[in-house]
Amino acid sequence: MNSSPRIYLPILCLVLLPFIAHLPDLLGLLIEDPAYRTAGPGVRGISWLLFGTPGWVDPNAGATTEALGHEAALQWLSGHIPWWNTYTGLGMPLAAEMQNSALFLPFILLLALPHGVILIKAALQVLTGLCAFGLGKSMKLSLPACIFMGILCEFSGTFAWFGHGPIMPLPFLPLLVWGGFNVANAVENKKRGGWLLVTLAIAGSILAGFPETAYMNGLLALAIITWRVFQSPRFYRKAIIFRIFYGGILGLCLSAPAWLSFALSLPVSLVGMNADFGNAHFLSGSTALHFFPYLFGPPLFGAEQGRMDLVELWWHTGGYIDLGLLTLAALAFTIPSTSYSSLRYVLGAWLILTAMKAEGVHFVSKIIDLIPLIRQTMFFVYASPGWWFALTLLAAITIDSYSHTKTSKKSSIFLMGGIIFSAALLSLLYARHALALQQHLPHANLLNYASILWGFFILLLIIFVAISTKKKDVVLSSIGITNAVLLFCVPVLCGSRNAKIDYPALDWLKRETAFTRVVSFGTLPPNYGAYYGIKSINYTYLPVPRVFAETLDANIDPNIDPSGFYTPGLGQKYSNASSIHDMNLYLSASSPNTLSSLHWLSQHSVGLVAVSPEKNIWQDILLTHPVAGNAQAYDFTAGPLSGHIPAPRNKGATVSKVGLAVGTFSGRATGKINVTLCSKGVCQSGTTSVDQTPDNTVIFIPLDQKLAITGPEDLSWSISTDGNDIKPAVWVWQNKENGELSPMMPLQTEFDPPDYVKLSYQDPYITIWKLSNAAPYFSADNCHLTIHSTEKLEADCENKDTLIRQEIAYPGWHVTVNGVHTKTGATKDGLFQTANLVSGHNTITFSYSPPKGVLMLFLFIVGLLGTGIGFYRSRPISLH
Repeated sequence: MNSSPRIYLPILCLVLLPFIAHLPDLLGLLIEDPAYRTAGPGVRGISWLLFGTPGWVDPNAGATTEALGHEAALQWLSGHIPWWNTYTGLGMPLAAEMQNSALFLPFILLLALPHGVILIKAALQVLTGLCAFGLGKSMKLSLPACIFMGILCEFSGTFAWFGHGPIMPLPFLPLLVWGGFNVANAVENKKRGGWLLVTLAIAGSILAGFPETAYMNGLLALAIITWRVFQSPRFYRKAIIFRIFYGGILGLCLSAPAWLSFALSLPVSLVGMNADFGNAHFLSGSTALHFFPYLFGPPLFGAEQGRMDLVELWWHTGGYIDLGLLTLAALAFTIPSTSYSSLRYVLGAWLILTAMKAEGVHFVSKIIDLIPLIRQTMFFVYASPGWWFALTLLAAITIDSYSHTKTSKKSSIFLMGGIIFSAALLSLLYARHALALQQHLPHANLLNYASILWGFFILLLIIFVAISTKKKDVVLSSIGITNAVLLFCVPVLCGSRNAKIDYPALDWLKRETAFTRVVSFGTLPPNYGAYYGIKSINYTYLPVPRVFAETLDANIDPNIDPSGFYTPGLGQKYSNASSIHDMNLYLSASSPNTLSSLHWLSQHSVGLVAVSPEKNIWQDILLTHPVAGNAQAYDFTAGPLSGHIPAPRNKGATVSKVGLAVGTFSGRATGKINVTLCSKGVCQSGTTSVDQTPDNTVIFIPLDQKLAITGPEDLSWSISTDGNDIKPAVWVWQNKENGELSPMMPLQTEFDPPDYVKLSYQDPYITIWKLSNAAPYFSADNCHLTIHSTEKLEADCENKDTLIRQEIAYPGWHVTVNGVHTKTGATKDGLFQTANLVSGHNTITFSYSPPKGVLMLFLFIVGLLGTGIGFYRSRPISLH
C-alpha cells in the first residue's frame, strides 16, 4: 500500500484543525481580538456567550503582540527593518524590546492583516503540530501516536490561554528535539547533515522574541537530546555533539539581530521587577487550576465579574495540564518495557523536579536556581509549555506501546489512576480558599462542579479503556485529542460580539499627533498609539530606556513602575484606600499635582490630553505634611480633635472629599467618623461609617457640599466619632513646633481647567483637550524650520544654533546635516536629541540603526552562508 496518503492526510488535518477551532473569529461571529476589549476609545456594544477573555490571560496580547507587532509588520511591508517605534513614549527601540517578535519573519507579517493575532496564533499552532508530528516519525512512533502528538501540541494549554509572546517559541521545542534525533540518526546511519533543524530551531526560538519561554524549553530539549546522545554507541557521540553544536552556532548567528540588539539595550535600560523570582511560586489554587482548567471559569472570569483579587491566580499560570493528558502520560510508566523506557524516567524526573520548584519546595528550588538565569525567570509560568510537551511525549509513548499490543497489569493501571485521582483531590483541598472568593459570582458553583466532574470523568474513562478495550491506541488517542480540543475551544466562546471602536476619534488623533503626543486617561491604552499611528506617551515596555523612566519617576510619579506609564499618577491614586504602612512614603513624597504634571508633559511634546467620559482629570489629591515623627492612634477618649492645615493653592479649587488614616482594631470598630472643614468661616461637613472598614487604611469622606477655597489662609478642621461600642481611631503625628496633633489629611480638590487648556474634540466616548503651551517637536531659537517629517527638515539659521528634536536620545541615532553624518547629541538632562546647525541653510535627516550593526550583519551572513552550504551538502530529511 502506498504510504503517502497515510502521511499527507494527517498533515492536512494538522494544518486545518487550528483554523477550524478559530472559525468563530475568522467568520466575525465571536471576536477574539484584544483590541475589542482593551483598545478604546468607544469599545462598546460588547456581548459574549461566556464571561472571560478569549484566549489571553495577559493584556500584553494586545499591548505588546498586537500593538507593537502590528507596527513592526507595517514597517517590514514598507521596506524598513523595525528597529524603532516613534509612536510610544518619547520614542522607543522596537526590535530590542524582544517580546513583540518584531524580527520573527514571516509570522510577524500576519499581524498586518485583520484577525492578525488569531492568524499568527493559528499559524504557530500548525507549525508546532507539524514539528511534533515530524519528531514522532523520527522517533519511529506509530502513526496514531504521531498524529496524537501533533494535535496535542497544537492545542496545548499555553496556546489556549496565551495570545502573546510566550506562545511564539512553542514550535521550536519539538523542532529542536526533532533536530537532535535527526542528527543522531544521520550519524548512526553514516549520513551527512541532520543539523539543519537544530539551526532553524535555535534561530526561531530567539527570533520569536520571548526569551523566557525559549530558555525554559531549551533546557528541556537539552535534557532529551542528552538522553538521545547517550543512547548512541560511544564512538558516535562526539560526532553527534559536534553536529548539534555546529547547528546551534549557526542558529545563534542567524538570530544575531534579535539577541544582540536586545543585549546592547540593557546597559541603558531598566528591566523592571525582573531581578529575582527565586522565591516566587504557585498560589494556593494554581495546582487545581492546572488539573481542572476551568475550575474558576474561563480565563479571567472572576476579573470580568469584578473580582479582581482572582486575577493573580491566572497570572501565576502559563497554561494548564489537564487530568486527561496527565493520565495518558502516567500510563507510560505502567508498560513493562518500551524502546523509550529510559526516556520515560528522564521526562518523569523533569516533571517532578520542575513541579516541586513551581510549588515552592525549598531545597529543590534552591538547587534548580543554580542554573543560570532561572532566578530571573517566572519559572512557575514559563515552565508550563515544557510540562505539556513532556506529558504529550509520554502519552505518545503510551499510545505507541499499545499500538504494538503491549499491555499493562491492571493493578499498575489502578495504582497510577489512584495516585492521580488523589493528587487532584488534594489540589482541590488546597484551592478551597480561592474557591470561596468566587462563590458570590454568577454560576460559580456550576463552573466548579462542571470542571471537576469533566476532569474526573476523562480520568476514569481513560483508565477504563486502558484495562478493557481492544485497539487501545486508537481509542485513547481519540479521547485525548477530543478532550484537548474541547478544552482549547472554551475561551473562544468568550469572544466579543457587536463590538465597535470609535475610529473617527482615532483618525482625528492620528492627524493631530503628527508632531506632538497625546497623554491618555483611560481611553487609549499603552502602546496602542503604535497600532493606530498615534504618538502617545503612555507605554508598557521592557526593557524601557532608563533616562525616560527615571525622568517620569522624578517629575510625574515618584513611585512609578518603570515597565509601564498607564496614566500619570498626578496624585489621584491616593484617592483609593491605602495601607497605613505606606504613610511614611506618602509623607516623604507625593506626586506632583495635576497642573504641574500637565505643564511638565507639555514641555515634553505632549500637546493633547485624551480622557474617557467617566473620568475627571481636573482634580487633585493634595497631601498635608505634618512634621514627621512617630505616628500614634488617637482614640477620641479625650474628645474631638481639631487643628489647621494649609489651603490648596489651585485657583478656584473646591474640596469634595477629606481623607483620614483610620484604625478599626482589626475591623471590629463600629460607628461613624465626622469631619468638618472650614475656609474663612464657611464650613462643610461629612460623615462615613467605618463598619467593615479594613484596619489601618486611608478612607475618603465626602463632604455634604463642596467647600470653595477663597483665599490662601489655612483651613481649619475638626474630627469626632459617634458610636457606643468600639470607636475607630485616627492616626496622627505630633507637631514638634507647637505640640498640635495633626492627621495626614489628603484633600480631594476639583478645579476648572487652566487658560492654556482648550477643549478640541468631544464625542460620547472621548474628550480631547489641547495644551496650547506644548513644546514643538523640533525647535531652534535662531532658525526658521521647514518640517517635512519627524526625520527630515530644513533650517535657515542666522547664526550657528542647536536643533532640539523631542525624540529620546538613545544609542544608534544619527543625524546628517548638509551631508555630514554624525551621532546625535543630547540635551542637558540627557532626554532629547540635539544636532549642531551651521549659519545659513541646513538640510537635516535623522536616522536610526542599532549599535554594532556591522557585527549583526556579519554574524547573520555567516549563519546564512553556513546554513546554505550545509543544506547543499546534506541530504533532504524525509518523514517517511
